[in-house]
Amino acid sequence: MYRLRFYPIPLALVCCLWLTSFSGCGVVQECITGKDCPVKYICQNGTCIAQADPCAATGGTSCGSACVDLRTNNDHCGACATKCGIGSTCQNGQCKAVTKPCQSNAECPTGQVCQNGQCKAVTQPVCTFGQDQTCNHRLEMSALAGTCLKDGTCQCNTNFVKNQSSGKCDIACKASTEICNGLDDDCDGVIDNNCTCPSGQTRCGSICVDLQTNNDHCGACGQKCGIGTGCKAGSCKPVVPPPCASNADCAAGQVCSNGQCQPHITPCASDADCAAGQVCQNGQCQPHTTPCTSNANCAAGQVCQNGQCK
Repeated sequence: MYRLRFYPIPLALVCCLWLTSFSGCGVVQECITGKDCPVKYICQNGTCIAQADPCAATGGTSCGSACVDLRTNNDHCGACATKCGIGSTCQNGQCKAVTKPCQSNAECPTGQVCQNGQCKAVTQPVCTFGQDQTCNHRLEMSALAGTCLKDGTCQCNTNFVKNQSSGKCDIACKASTEICNGLDDDCDGVIDNNCTCPSGQTRCGSICVDLQTNNDHCGACGQKCGIGTGCKAGSCKPVVPPPCASNADCAAGQVCSNGQCQPHITPCASDADCAAGQVCQNGQCQPHTTPCTSNANCAAGQVCQNGQCK
């Protein structure tokens, strides 16, 4: 009778049969695509071969298909795809500003200029050299808050500090409640943000007004009084001409009639026949009313009232 005997198979032979791509076994694994090959192997000419490490010889780090030194590479600084910006370079794995001696801008990297013998990043000027008032952060400041240097930066004077948002010089701020007064009371660098109006006034847009007397906001924000009316007690009412005893008591272009100043209406053929501040309309001299925002927009003898020259 025959007996079956089982003989132990060497472990190396088992590995060779399973991992047929191992070159040490002397067996070649065929492939069509890389998916047919083990990890770290590629399919080349129908055969699985070990994938070459691009950094094996240099000791660098593989970033895509390139082998780089993460300590000095500007496109892969400290980690793959971490780029250093204009005016900086990779030093010990960190992007740092480039500072090197120079004699002209041509010796500096892109985005830098030569200042005081050193390459420095280009910055936008915040003031105009020779015009120190451009260093004042607040328009209402009368005193010079600082000096504008040649590089367009402000050097603040005593009792003034540099505003972080504008780069200009501001009053050394003592924070308080922000009220609508055109000032930065809470010292946050923004004028009248979330401000409250003084007692008796209402905020309309960016200004505080008295709705009882303001001709542009009479009784409510945006409610304007028309020509010949004024805001009284929150309502638009006809404006009563000022009393007079003679023409001398009236404004240019007016005459005193029945104790009241009235427009001087006379026959005319052209504007030259009318008094200052009048034009010839339909054969009569009439007040010259034009849209205006200030008295400067009006003719001599007129003032700007409710958006019209009178």
